[in-house]
Amino acid sequence: MKKYNVVLLGGSNSVMINGLQKGLRQENVNLTNLALGSTTSIQNLYELKRERNQEAIKNADLIISESNINDINSNNEIHEKASLDLIYKNINYLYNELNNLNKKILCIILPLQRGNYKIINNMHKNLCKYFNFNIIDMQEYYEKNILEEFGNRIDSVHQMSSIMCKLGENIIKNIDNFTNTKTNISNNYNFYICKANELLCKDKMKKININNSMYNEKIIQINKNDILYFPNKYKNMQIIAIHTWNYTKNFNFTECLYNFSNIYLKNKQKYILKSTNFLNSVVELQEKFIIDNDAYIACNPLNKNYTESYHAAQNWLENSIQHNTLNLISFFLKSNSNIIRNINIENIEKDINFTKETYFNNLIPDIKLYKEIIDEYCSIMDSRKTFISDNQINKLTFQIKHGTAKAKIQNQLSYKLGQAMIINSKSILGYIRMPFILSYIKDKHKQEQKIYKE
Repeated sequence: MKKYNVVLLGGSNSVMINGLQKGLRQENVNLTNLALGSTTSIQNLYELKRERNQEAIKNADLIISESNINDINSNNEIHEKASLDLIYKNINYLYNELNNLNKKILCIILPLQRGNYKIINNMHKNLCKYFNFNIIDMQEYYEKNILEEFGNRIDSVHQMSSIMCKLGENIIKNIDNFTNTKTNISNNYNFYICKANELLCKDKMKKININNSMYNEKIIQINKNDILYFPNKYKNMQIIAIHTWNYTKNFNFTECLYNFSNIYLKNKQKYILKSTNFLNSVVELQEKFIIDNDAYIACNPLNKNYTESYHAAQNWLENSIQHNTLNLISFFLKSNSNIIRNINIENIEKDINFTKETYFNNLIPDIKLYKEIIDEYCSIMDSRKTFISDNQINKLTFQIKHGTAKAKIQNQLSYKLGQAMIINSKSILGYIRMPFILSYIKDKHKQEQKIYKE
């Protein structure tokens, strides 16, 4: 069996354990998952440039990228409001860098109907076509099949894990059919990573290693009175993002969002003050900040107003809590001389036709069929939950009076659930129906027990 190396770049849809990454982890696949939740396309680019990822990227047979959900959220969130120009610029940098790798690139457009989603999706699609990337457009699929309401039922920003898992399986089955990029149209941009342990400080910094089941990072802890400076080799470069991980085992996910630390940057011309949360986060800067001779970083400035926000660091809430330390991993930098390919966002092509060699919406599972089955089943089960016929009551009464030992065993809830799981585990549609069937059996059993007692 041929073995494949796959690299996954993306947000929380690529982090979810039973979702896309589970489908990609086939027996013949070595998957390197570099995804991170609540981060835009700038994080995908950052991971491409990290030294520790270079071997996996070099050996990759396929690189998968998805970031449109977080790009949409960063633009739409009322506090962050990242500009469309900034979003396009960072997507362009990412796609240009992916093209330079001369690999098979697959971009996934996930479904989300919020704010300027059509414009942002078209940014991705235009650049996919320009660089000859392979594409799976789930938003287009949902629109054509009137599935947007279905996709928003449980969680509008995360599709059902079973659907995403099946998509991953289909991608691996068709990995040989994807096409390569157009390397002859690349531009060379210069990106750099300044690790936290390279920064200069008069006091000794506390070094910590933080890890969990997915991530492992070396951090420098900055205290409220610390001031750090950049080495000379990074002078005149622009800071485009900052990687932080303020970590504690005591916070759940929601608490990690409203507990925050500040990032304060100051040079000759300006200062930038924004917050980061208690998750592993790559926070992009909206304002242009150049590292000059006076540039420094701190975490606890006095009497300063925030200059920009990060949607996943909710410092505006009444119950938000500010901390006086900042766990810093690195700065993501680019040469100030980088020139981007200009484009008028208003004139971005809206109706984009991809060639059959790069368009892979046929790999999307038959979600329309899933919806029809689920809706039909729920409709029937809902009606049955609220009505038991006289015949059913008489049948139940007869079984109670005359039931054999076998019947008594079969009437136990554990037996009923076990039988249903065995029957429905034989097909994917059975797996889809199983939660609803088990719920119905449990409710029906309680109803029968009530009737028995009466």
